[in-house]
Amino acid sequence: MSCYTGIAAGYHSNHSLALLKDGRVTGWGRNNYGQINIPVGIGNNATGIAAGYTHSLALLKDGRVTGWGRNNYGQINIPVGIGNNATAISAGHHYSLALLKDGRVTGWGWITYGVTNIPVGIGNNAVGIAAGYDHSLALLKDGRVTGWGLNDFGQIDIPVGIANNATGIAAGYAHSFALLKDGRVTGWGWNNHGQTNIPEGIGNNAVGIAAGYNHSLALLKDGRVTGWGLNDFGQIDIPVEIANNATGIAAGVFHSLALLKDARVKGWGWNNYGQISIPACSSSSSSSSSSSSSYRDWE
Repeated sequence: MSCYTGIAAGYHSNHSLALLKDGRVTGWGRNNYGQINIPVGIGNNATGIAAGYTHSLALLKDGRVTGWGRNNYGQINIPVGIGNNATAISAGHHYSLALLKDGRVTGWGWITYGVTNIPVGIGNNAVGIAAGYDHSLALLKDGRVTGWGLNDFGQIDIPVGIANNATGIAAGYAHSFALLKDGRVTGWGWNNHGQTNIPEGIGNNAVGIAAGYNHSLALLKDGRVTGWGLNDFGQIDIPVEIANNATGIAAGVFHSLALLKDARVKGWGWNNYGQISIPACSSSSSSSSSSSSSYRDWE
């Protein structure tokens, strides 16, 4: 059955989330901290989702944010100040970000490396946010990108060439991307597996980007998906059936997801916890999990 409108791929926990047409959220994959146990209170009121290290977030129709899963650093304790003013959410290592209606960004949870210390210069000028492992990015109204948090691999050193030409951003483990007005993609930060080496074939044709652990994805104008970087679990081996039918992409630690034109979701890469075993649509919110003795931790 085709019923999905949004996707998110988690990091460490190897879990996946999907937003359904009717506003429900479903999750599958690893569930060691309840990160795919969708709160009953969400009902069919969700408009956005985010999957972090071992926690999950949902943006609701009324602008509120709700979180579930691991809470060892308060990453799902939604600040009172958000109220019903959120327009976007992003989930990182043990922290969370929300973009507010007035263009401000707020962060909560893990404070190490200053990942939740929003730069004063952002003010009320943000239009996009991205939470990586331990670094964060914001897209500003004028097309500039700013970054903060851990910078051990230059993941927040914004390339001069971006100037005020960005229209989208993505943050991975220690690498970052900007989608430019002309459809090009630029990347910076950790490049040990070529995850910031943009394939020539992308040219000026990108409309979406996603950053995983050490792999990267781009969504092209014609609905195709391309991947580059680490491929130890087939996470950049794009399934033939995607063809030119993708409308959205998400990159996890070792797995990838694509949302298709017909509202189906396709997954590929590592499946040790069922994180690419897409559940069939149901009449009520659902979650599923699987276990395996084979597990790779990149904490």
